[in-house]
Amino acid sequence: MTLYISSGTKKITLDDYEGRSFDDVKKELIDLGFDEDRIKEELESSDDVDEGDIISQSPAAGREVSPAEDEITFKVSSGPDSFAMDNYYGMTEADARAALTSRGVDRSQIEVNYQSSSQPSGTIIAQAPATGETVVTSQTTITLTVSSGQEMVNVPRIVGKSQADAEADLNEAGLDSTFEEEDGYNDSVPAGHVVRVSPGAGTSVEVGSTVTVTISRGPEPDDSSSSTPSSSSDDSSDSSATSESSSESD
Repeated sequence: MTLYISSGTKKITLDDYEGRSFDDVKKELIDLGFDEDRIKEELESSDDVDEGDIISQSPAAGREVSPAEDEITFKVSSGPDSFAMDNYYGMTEADARAALTSRGVDRSQIEVNYQSSSQPSGTIIAQAPATGETVVTSQTTITLTVSSGQEMVNVPRIVGKSQADAEADLNEAGLDSTFEEEDGYNDSVPAGHVVRVSPGAGTSVEVGSTVTVTISRGPEPDDSSSSTPSSSSDDSSDSSATSESSSESD
């Protein structure tokens, strides 16, 4: 009778697989006799290891394992951590910053620009990346545009100017205008020129506001037509006197 004594299951010494492609290592291990179900993959985000490459392994390199009995677990990089950009429109700058840093974004990655707007001061009016776009947590620079409130401008000095010049100055300042004629006559300001403006010159108003401009009618015109009838009357009297004289002579 011949007796055969088992030397146990075949064992191999594990290589160091860190940094290699998981798909390549998996194929090698299957070729060495490992069942595919005994090769485990756990995904983990990493800024340093390329997506699909091995971050770590268990058992460690140098350990002896049995392809027929043992399992090998690999942590595999899913690439840098990322998320879909949220919609921060209308939020305050402080709240948007807090939301981003809570997602792991470093404060140095958040850039803020200020722009005049009709929206409340301090609120977000634009963002980049846009809502839904991918943000790589440790790499993407995020730009927030924050409202600095409505742009203001001072009413220019236009009293004494012609209506055309006044309208041009107001348009240049970003203001609308409405013109009205003065009720009475004005001996001081020529007709067609500005008498007063409301709001007054130097007043700070929102860009796009309407300024009311009053235009002079000029001085009251002279009425010399009353002298004509008087002259006619005198001529008539002279004619009558001449007729009477002539009659008396006869």
